[in-house]
Amino acid sequence: MDNNLRNMLYRMDNGDQNDMRQRVAKLEREMASLLGNSGTEPNTNQGVDDNGILRTVSDNIDLQENVGTADGLEINWWLPLTLADDDVSYISVQVIKTISGVKYLYVGGRFDRIGGVKASNIARYSFATRQWYEVNGGVTGDAGGSVNEIAFDPADDTLYIGGYFKDAGGIAAADIIAKADGAGSWTTVNGGGLWGLGPPAVLEIKWSPAGVLYIGGTFDDAGGDALADHIAKDNGAGAWVNVNGGVNDTVTSIEWDDAGLLYIGGDFTNAGGVAAADYLAKDDGAGSWTSVNGGGLSINCTMLKFSPNNVLHICGNFTDLGAGLVDYFAYDNAGTWAQVGPPLNGWVYDFVWDTAGNILATGAFTDADGVAEADRIALFDGSNWKALSNAGGISGLGGVVWHVLEDPDTGSLYACGDFDTAGSIKCASIAAYVKPLADALDMIAGLFEQYQARSGTAFSRRVVDDSFVKFKPKNDNGVIDFGSAGATNWGKLFYWASATPACTPLNVGSDVDATTGALTGTTGTDGKVTVSAHTDGYIYIENRSGASRTFYVMMA
Repeated sequence: MDNNLRNMLYRMDNGDQNDMRQRVAKLEREMASLLGNSGTEPNTNQGVDDNGILRTVSDNIDLQENVGTADGLEINWWLPLTLADDDVSYISVQVIKTISGVKYLYVGGRFDRIGGVKASNIARYSFATRQWYEVNGGVTGDAGGSVNEIAFDPADDTLYIGGYFKDAGGIAAADIIAKADGAGSWTTVNGGGLWGLGPPAVLEIKWSPAGVLYIGGTFDDAGGDALADHIAKDNGAGAWVNVNGGVNDTVTSIEWDDAGLLYIGGDFTNAGGVAAADYLAKDDGAGSWTSVNGGGLSINCTMLKFSPNNVLHICGNFTDLGAGLVDYFAYDNAGTWAQVGPPLNGWVYDFVWDTAGNILATGAFTDADGVAEADRIALFDGSNWKALSNAGGISGLGGVVWHVLEDPDTGSLYACGDFDTAGSIKCASIAAYVKPLADALDMIAGLFEQYQARSGTAFSRRVVDDSFVKFKPKNDNGVIDFGSAGATNWGKLFYWASATPACTPLNVGSDVDATTGALTGTTGTDGKVTVSAHTDGYIYIENRSGASRTFYVMMA
């Protein structure tokens, strides 16, 4: 790390120099390997970019002088949220949600390990700790299964997931859709009944303006309703019913306009028997489907959304739509289709509006508007497509970005899909385009702990009296070594967390017990610390010592 970059980091310390300089020292030691640098002293230069912004560039780190931010510095670059060698096939959905005052990024897809943590197809990233955590034991299915949709009930914030999985939480009917039961596991939605012709999956979960739950996907005969194919809704009495007689193929997108009319997009044709209602249709207000703008789509509508001023936008793999011969990305211009920006050269999967009103589009396209670095993700400012700064595009593996979202608190962007490179940074199907430098420092520091999690497990947790912490180790068996501020509250135990769990003391303090099974906070002996291995693969540490304690845990 060169002196210019180091001095900029120091200027952020706001009087807390020891903490900041420790973080900078860590960055110096580890940044080269984490970000793919050569390990030699970086090349540094300063100048004004095409937008008139003064920048200092040090190899892969681009610092923007921006007096509009609290710390005066902004980094505009891709950073990994996970380890490049995590066991991730793809990530198809992501949602930012604050739970009990802590902000999380929830992700779903097909993976077995993310951020060094064992997690089956669903996980969440804490913005507080910068670490990944599994969610309710995850879900699995044939060929590993997948989670393709994550949503929270606007009425009570209950977590719902959809995808291609079976028996979530061990519940036989919790197939392809499930919801959190509030006790760390999954339960059925409307009694299940969605496993049908294959491969069935729920790809969209939405609540109407009136609060009615709708789902879309590849399923047939939801809840036993012979017409509830590919789209269904909750009838308010705990059962699935059809919507306008269903459609004949996959529904991937569900939305309502400001008048409350339902729109759907997907792979279906002739919705409601209407010849022009192919790939996109809307409710006619009388319980039937009708076409939108006279139809004209040649192939799927992957996503549809209404802009902040209620203008319909659609994207997909279509070309030559309407009289204007619109490709991949269109909007409703008073009853006719118009092109969004200069045409892109490939499939558009998703799009969002950022807080500044720009459109961010993702997909399989390259060189948006002729910009070499605008690959698979690009920003439309109302006139032209642009790359995200000079950070570079996204590439590798399947070469597609399925989803992008903006953190409303920081302006940073999160992209997920099937890729292994964002800009020049190696990653595992998810990356952050980070703006605040302080955010970037925290994110990079979190990667060090992810590496520890992959290598074994090393962490600390504060546990109040009569409560517990649980965690899933990398391996089903091994040795746990833990301690806390108290001469008798320490231990080294052999664990086996599997179908036949075991927890055997090797060397423990006098106030430590070992057992098997789940712990609740009041399960073990009062006045002691209890460690347990469970069939769900978790290790539990229960604190009944009489005071709050911070436990330091290492595993191998």
